[in-house]
Parts: sequence; C-alpha cells; structure tokens
Amino acid sequence: MIEALRGVRVVAIAMESNYNTVLTDGGEVLSFGCGRHGAIFHGIKQNQLKPAKLMHGALYGRCVVAIAVGGDCRRIIAQLDDGTVIDEDISVVLGGETEAIAERLGTFEQPPTLADGLRQAVAALAGPERTLTADALEVAVLERGDHRRTFRRLDDPEITELLA
Repeated sequence: MIEALRGVRVVAIAMESNYNTVLTDGGEVLSFGCGRHGAIFHGIKQNQLKPAKLMHGALYGRCVVAIAVGGDCRRIIAQLDDGTVIDEDISVVLGGETEAIAERLGTFEQPPTLADGLRQAVAALAGPERTLTADALEVAVLERGDHRRTFRRLDDPEITELLA
C-alpha cells in the first residue's frame, strides 16, 4: 500500500523504468520516482517517493481520462476529457550529442516563454565553443487552435528578434 494514495481513487497507473504516474478518478495526474533530469515532471531533480500532483505543463489543471508514459523518463501522453491527446514533454533533445546538449539545457520548472526557451535551447545546442545565429537555425512552433495543431516555421527576422 502506498500510504500517500490512501483514500485516493486510482483509475489508471502507468509505469516507466524510473518513474510512475497515477491517474485519479478526478482526472488529476500524480507522479513519483526517480527525479533524474526532472523526469517526474515536478521541475526538480530529486527523487520523489510520495506521489504528487503535476504542478506545471500542459496537463496542469486539465481533466485527464487516460495516460501512458515512456521516452526515457521524459514523456507522459494523456487523453483529456474533451478527446484531445497531449504529448507532455516540456523539453526533449533529439539527434546527435543528445546527452551533452540535454545536460547543458537542464530542466524547466515550468514551460518557458518562446523567447526564453529558444535562447536556452540555442545556448545548449551551441555549447561554450560557438555562437549560433538565426541563419544557422531552423525553428518551428506548434500552434494549437480551431481544434487542430500545426507547425509554423519562424523566419530569420523573427528568430533574431526572439534571440535578442
């Protein structure tokens, strides 16, 4: 028996090798386990043995009806009560040198603004040995609206302005 869940009506549990998520009958998502790289979505790197509510990100305050986990301790996929599926991952590093870049990027306690997130991502990608400018980057943002999602590519002047 997990004492912290006494009296909580659990409707689903999703487990990954380093952390666990619990879905309550009220649609809240709790997580606990290894805090490596902020993996348990609380914005901390310490291990969390007591299940706690997610306090940031796209799932915060939303009514979740189904959950799955995975992605090397960095991903929760959830279906909301309106049918929307959210792939919750505040940040992810793909491609070459991912470990070094992820280490430089660190974790976010909450989703950053587009400008702050882009500046931090570019600094992590560049590392201490080089500087990247807008003409060396391809940046797109996921926009949600009108019951659909679409990627919008940012042009060089917009990237330059966000990096300033």
